[in-house]
Amino acid sequence: MLKITDFIMPNHHPFGMLEGYSNAYEKERWLATLLGKNILAKGFLPVEFPKDDDFGMVEDGLLKRVEGGYVLTKISKGLLYAEYGKEE
Repeated sequence: MLKITDFIMPNHHPFGMLEGYSNAYEKERWLATLLGKNILAKGFLPVEFPKDDDFGMVEDGLLKRVEGGYVLTKISKGLLYAEYGKEE
């Protein structure tokens, strides 16, 4: 199971991470933003979007809506780890 300490702070846009998804650029940007907020919070915690629009990320299985906002799913954590995972 991935922990927040397995990731580095996103320092670039993960271009191509969601190739084939609709609105991929926006979804990639938000996933990187949510990961950064989680790193600062030192845990995978719910994060609110500035507006009530998840860009279809819940339907895509990339986010889960919970009380207090959205959390990353196993799918999105795996995709983000491929881009921002710490090297061993």
